[in-house]
Amino acid sequence: MARKRGWVVVELSSQGEKKIKEIPSVLKEILNTADTEVFVPVFWLENSVCDEKVYLFDGYVFCKSNCSNEKFFAIEDDAHFKSILTHTQNGLRIIEFVPESKIKSLKKQLVKLTTKNLEEGDFVEIMDGTCKALRGTLINKENQIALVLVDDLRSTELLIEVPLASLQKALKKKSFFDYFKDFEFIKPH
Repeated sequence: MARKRGWVVVELSSQGEKKIKEIPSVLKEILNTADTEVFVPVFWLENSVCDEKVYLFDGYVFCKSNCSNEKFFAIEDDAHFKSILTHTQNGLRIIEFVPESKIKSLKKQLVKLTTKNLEEGDFVEIMDGTCKALRGTLINKENQIALVLVDDLRSTELLIEVPLASLQKALKKKSFFDYFKDFEFIKPH
């Protein structure tokens, strides 16, 4: 009797990569079980030019189903797929199952990549875009957009909106003197 054993790593063909949106329904059709789950590790990287979908593992998806090994091997017969991850034991191909705990960990990492666990009040640095390297306090975050009070400018404070994905926690606020402390001619009074 077949049972859920974990997730199967499925390598996509070039055709499958081009039609990534269709992959979950194709896998469900091949495996023909109501409990089939498909996980495509992806997150959105938002920037000022465009939003971009970033695939964590180009060319791979994960699939879990309560089906027979034969059905899993049938995935390789479809033009969307190259192979499933296996190893050889006593001359037989054995499916490598990824434990549920590893997939949960991967999903948590994707959440961190998307939100970076930033909280209002955190001191942050902008890592890309026209405001790169500016630092300030995260005032608000909503729908992957952050409002940052940039207060490391010499004579003014600036309130700007940036993609949340472009921020990183900054360890400490740096002053002008922190940047140039190694120069002999600049010493704070």
